Amino acid sequence: MFEKYIHRNYTAEERNEFLDMVAHEDFNNHLKELVSEEVKANVPDHIMDAEKADEIFDKIIKTANEEDVSVRSMKKIHYIRWWAAAIVIIVVACGYFLFHDTTSPALAQNGSVKKNTAVAHDAAPGHSGAILTLANGEKVVLDSLHNGLLASQGTVKIIKQGNNVTYQYGNERSGEILYNTMTTPNGRQYQLELSDGTKVWLDAGSSITYPASFIGNERKVEITGEAYFEVKTLFIPGKSGNRKMPFTVVINPRSRLKREIQVLGTHFNINAYDNEVSAKITLLEGSVKVFNESSSVTIQPGEQAVLDNEAHKMSVVNADVNEAVAWKDGFFSFKNAGIETIMRQVERWYDVQVVYEGEKPKDRYGGEVSKNVNASEMLKILEVSGVHFQIEGKKIIIKSR
Repeated sequence: MFEKYIHRNYTAEERNEFLDMVAHEDFNNHLKELVSEEVKANVPDHIMDAEKADEIFDKIIKTANEEDVSVRSMKKIHYIRWWAAAIVIIVVACGYFLFHDTTSPALAQNGSVKKNTAVAHDAAPGHSGAILTLANGEKVVLDSLHNGLLASQGTVKIIKQGNNVTYQYGNERSGEILYNTMTTPNGRQYQLELSDGTKVWLDAGSSITYPASFIGNERKVEITGEAYFEVKTLFIPGKSGNRKMPFTVVINPRSRLKREIQVLGTHFNINAYDNEVSAKITLLEGSVKVFNESSSVTIQPGEQAVLDNEAHKMSVVNADVNEAVAWKDGFFSFKNAGIETIMRQVERWYDVQVVYEGEKPKDRYGGEVSKNVNASEMLKILEVSGVHFQIEGKKIIIKSR
């Protein structure tokens, strides 16, 4: 399980099983040995030697005796020692050690890592919720509504079921095309099932515009932000046999860039926030064709199309699928990420503004943290490596060392 985890070659079930094992004291000594061996084997000598790795590990253990933090699996809440959470973060991105920058004051101190003081203010994690805008402009806030019929759009009924909205056809599928928009403001996520059976998960700070009922031989939706799709395969009857009905996703339609995805039935994730350096389309199943301005590429499962927002170039790389869809399963997941990349996710999930005082940290981080904890608990993990923060109302201040 340890090998699967550090090489990020696990299923959601295996990840939860590993976190269950980490939570048990019976595994503490064995886990420490495994982590120590991994650090010594994979951290380059010019970054950190084995002695320094052992020193840092000892500091983590000492800090462990002072603080607890809750780590959430997909199915239940586990309360495990803070140091166990830190170990998980260390090993999750093999080769990228959390404390690789030996200039960090946290590494230079004698004794234990300085304990984080209690925060006077905090930011609660996001929750399930969204705003549904109907064809006539009426807005329905979904956060606290009871289950049942929300509205009708033509012959389609809109039903709320838990944290999910579904569109159900009536007897007729023809008529006027009525467009709806679901928006998840910062601090909210939601699920949606379109009238064709396609399932969509919306991350914080995102939106999707779609017909209440798909009419004709084309299905097209528009998205901003981040969304995960499980597209339902439909067929168009014809004289020469049935053919698959295409599904098209238009990315950031108000942008100056023309970007689309053509789908025939598949599972994929789109990360296309305007304030990110690139848009990323990660394919889990099936096949999609990605259009970027005048160029296009077809990607296969396990691949990711990266669309640069400035250079307008497109490339294909091998994807870390678990990292790409971790948000849907309730986790922050980073691999060799800079502080600004991490804090943009913090802004969206905790609905806060992040500002920097002094020079921005230049370290790179890898790890996985539950999205079910307050902002202060999430940031404690980074503070061990020298990132200092202060929460003031809806503002998080990242301070230079």
